[in-house]
Amino acid sequence: MKRWLLVCLVCLPLQGRAATYDDMYQAIRNNDAATVSEILQRGFDPDTSDKLGDTLIMTAIRDNDEAVAEVLLPLADMKHTNSLRETPLMLAAYFGKTALIEKMLVRGAVIDGAGNWSPLSYAAFNGHLAIAELLLRHGAQIETASENGTTALMVAARNGHVEMVQLLLEHGANPLAVNMAGQNAVSFALQNGNTDIAAMLQEAIKQRSSSSRS
Repeated sequence: MKRWLLVCLVCLPLQGRAATYDDMYQAIRNNDAATVSEILQRGFDPDTSDKLGDTLIMTAIRDNDEAVAEVLLPLADMKHTNSLRETPLMLAAYFGKTALIEKMLVRGAVIDGAGNWSPLSYAAFNGHLAIAELLLRHGAQIETASENGTTALMVAARNGHVEMVQLLLEHGANPLAVNMAGQNAVSFALQNGNTDIAAMLQEAIKQRSSSSRS
């Protein structure tokens, strides 16, 4: 009898924690900011992460739950990285969350990534121009590259984002930069049929060449 009672006493707290965990993720899936706030007030760790390393705010950003992300923002660790070394700021840049990013930057979010991609490259990948402008105003480095040397300009050229390419060039992005596979922004553009971007980049290369000779 005593052993049975001990097992029950040990299991009850675990069951309570599991239910709270399930409740939290259900609330995030439902974009139920009020319930998320109430569970947090009960002491739930805002930096609880799933098996991929995504914390609650990262899950909310992925699920497009902006109200929930706003509730989590004051408590979330802005420097946390998941299994892909993505930060909350990187995901917000990828999914186009401009207003959220403004608040993240106030909270000291890491603006140049975590040794892999950068928030600027994530914004460039999906053509989020306002976010790229915001990151650049806050000091994002234009030539920050992934581990294989791919820059924001390269991914913008690859995905056909003309205005993004123009913005990056205006801020000094190097159209001659080459990644570890020997590709540059022009080759990315041509491989994906973005001939207008390739022409823009080739003109930028000519201008750089003329400037260096003068």
